[in-house]
Amino acid sequence: MQTNKGIAKKSILVRDFILSNFFMRASYWFKFFLATIIIATNLFCWKALHAQQAFSLSGMIEDETHKPLIGASVSINPQTGTVSDINGKFTIPHSYNDSVDLYITYLGYESHKQRVAPYAQNILITLKPSGSQLNQIVVSAGKYNQEIKRVTVSTDIIKPYLIENKVTVNMENIMNQLPGVNVVDGQANIRGGSGWSYGAGSRVLVMLDDMPYITGDANQVQWKFLPTENIEQLEVIKGASSVLYGSSALNGVINIRTAKPKDKPQLQFTSFAGIYDKLKRDSSRWSNTNRMQYGFNFFESQRIKRLDLTVALNGLKDEGYRMGERDERIRFSVNTNYRNAKVAGLQYGLNASIMSTNAQSFLLWESWQQAYTSLDSQTTNSKTTIFSIDPHADFFVWGLKHRIRSRILRNINDIETIDPSVNQDNASWMVYGEYQLQKELPRQLGVITGGLAMSNVSSNSPLYNGLHTSHNTAPYVQADIRYKRWSFSSGARHEIFSMDGNRESKTIFRAGSSFEATKSTFLRASYGHGYRFPSIAERYISTSAGAINVFPNPQLRSETGWNAEVGIKQGFKISNWQGFADVAYFHTEYQNMVEFNFGQWKALDFNNPSAFLKSFGFTSLNIGDARITGIDAALTGSGAISEIGIRSLVGYTYINPVSLTPDRVFVTDSSANLPGAAPKQGQYTYRNTGSDTSTNTLKYRYNHLFKADIEASYKMWSVGYSIRYNSYYKNSDRVFETPPIRFAVPGIADGRAINKDGDWLMDMRVSCQLTSNFKLNAVVNNLTNHEQMTRPADMRPPRLFMLQLTVKF
Repeated sequence: MQTNKGIAKKSILVRDFILSNFFMRASYWFKFFLATIIIATNLFCWKALHAQQAFSLSGMIEDETHKPLIGASVSINPQTGTVSDINGKFTIPHSYNDSVDLYITYLGYESHKQRVAPYAQNILITLKPSGSQLNQIVVSAGKYNQEIKRVTVSTDIIKPYLIENKVTVNMENIMNQLPGVNVVDGQANIRGGSGWSYGAGSRVLVMLDDMPYITGDANQVQWKFLPTENIEQLEVIKGASSVLYGSSALNGVINIRTAKPKDKPQLQFTSFAGIYDKLKRDSSRWSNTNRMQYGFNFFESQRIKRLDLTVALNGLKDEGYRMGERDERIRFSVNTNYRNAKVAGLQYGLNASIMSTNAQSFLLWESWQQAYTSLDSQTTNSKTTIFSIDPHADFFVWGLKHRIRSRILRNINDIETIDPSVNQDNASWMVYGEYQLQKELPRQLGVITGGLAMSNVSSNSPLYNGLHTSHNTAPYVQADIRYKRWSFSSGARHEIFSMDGNRESKTIFRAGSSFEATKSTFLRASYGHGYRFPSIAERYISTSAGAINVFPNPQLRSETGWNAEVGIKQGFKISNWQGFADVAYFHTEYQNMVEFNFGQWKALDFNNPSAFLKSFGFTSLNIGDARITGIDAALTGSGAISEIGIRSLVGYTYINPVSLTPDRVFVTDSSANLPGAAPKQGQYTYRNTGSDTSTNTLKYRYNHLFKADIEASYKMWSVGYSIRYNSYYKNSDRVFETPPIRFAVPGIADGRAINKDGDWLMDMRVSCQLTSNFKLNAVVNNLTNHEQMTRPADMRPPRLFMLQLTVKF
């Protein structure tokens, strides 16, 4: 049995090794922050080395089937903790003479509290699965395990059954089924925060295992790179979350948590194939043959003594439903985690992924009549290689939990266009590191979390006219306190950002509270700041696609904002079916919102009239201030009624998105300098750049979103039905519906008008559990073969029939 003295000495060695090697080249502010941490941990270690009397608790944690639970968090009052080992066992040295409270938490299980003697040995603790939807554990809302019912912000948890049963080959597709969330051209929206703005960085931070998973140069989400075959759950945090997660979390967070190995080895192979139906209109059909997509997933995870090992492989070939398009990819990933046998609570590992893709695509259609054919038959061929390496470590030093997370992300795009004079090749490095220190307060009164996040981005690409770098440093702190039926959360973060030597900084705050009105009723309120600095692509991209030009804007400023909401979460139970209903009112405001705008951004060369078109194009601009208010409602349930298992995920979102500065001139283009120019020529306001000049409604926003997915199962069979509705977006860029773009890319107004009542899309699925190891899924996506245009000159997929066979051992 290890004593307090032994534990503390080993913890000191671990701490000093990591700090001296991992952070030896850190910046001044980083070193200052770490010096504070070192002093604090020395005080705690000194206390351990000089403890008067040592006791220890030991025991084992298992589930209801008597299987050991590895990695469960175990702590006692006031400040001591560890995690269970490969056999579910734990030992906690301490120096308290009286009985202590033992607290255990584990993702997917209900939290457990037990009063024990200070010297108790071989305690057997059985955890129950989180059968109640209200007892589900979420991490993203506060960077620690907490029950969803006590979270102070709107949070949704999505389990992996939906991903598997809908035959998901790209995470972008499943996001469109989530309440209040929609993805347009790869850009995630939560409660209408983004609309569509081609090339703009993401206002929703997408993370994989608590770290950003966006490219360094463009801050774009690589949906294909996310591992659909190995997901534990999705966590969606709605509203400004920059205090916890920094830039790009202006509109919310989507955190994808990968599954950890279970007590028994798991082996899974999935093979799928699909065929696109004929296009709805004869005039738009470009092929007499049906296009196909097919692929496979392989997944294996196991525990080898103290090592957790997960390996995954994915392959896809999609022949595409639009003329000239295709998509081929291969993706491999490996996750490791090792629990040190000599130092209690120390675990470390390395995760790595690599993906190679070869795809052809186009940006704009030929016309409404030929909506699935590229403009002037121009397509872009992209060969992409992307890889990530993620070292990580966790350890305890006398009641303080330390976490080190890091990610190296490399993205390489080899772009071939029809015009050999246009070089769109680009590549970037993104290096992210985060050191987090966490303290659990006595008697489960709460958690104090502090940390420092740093990122460095570099890109040397023709697309951005050379080398550009950006750096971000952000210390943060958050306190989550529980008192009787109240939960309080507050935090602050200081962002320091620089790009190409230009530096800016901002301090942001958040606060929230939750009140347990009854056993199943929880009221909440929250307020938080948001902040997003521009990406390298937004400031420096310079390219063209046919007649469409894109210009840089090095003066682009950062976006800021805030979000406030009040909500209620009500649990319910009907027979053995239980869940919760959640309703929230939210109010969000943005300053210096960024959007793409068309104009004459280059002076005309009258000596070369053939080059006139090169003066016109799109660029990123700060278009003013905006406000989005609305109501978000969700109903989630699981369980059984009689002998029929039922799972449901239903949501409705109403938003009122408006510009607060619709008539403010936010830029004047080069046409104002032409001889004989009118007094207001070339002046851009939000109102005069929109297709609907009678309103101040934000562009590409849906006032109404409705999502529902219901799945019923009986014995070996299950049937599921999904529905998605979005109302007509009232406002778009005026340039797409007026000359000259109207003539160059015809039919955009026709495409909008055809669905003025909105879009209804439905999917249906049936699955059969053939044996304990074999499962067959059949899916029809876009059941009615509905034509949907989510942004100008881009049609979404027609009806798709899918078949999937899954083998599990």
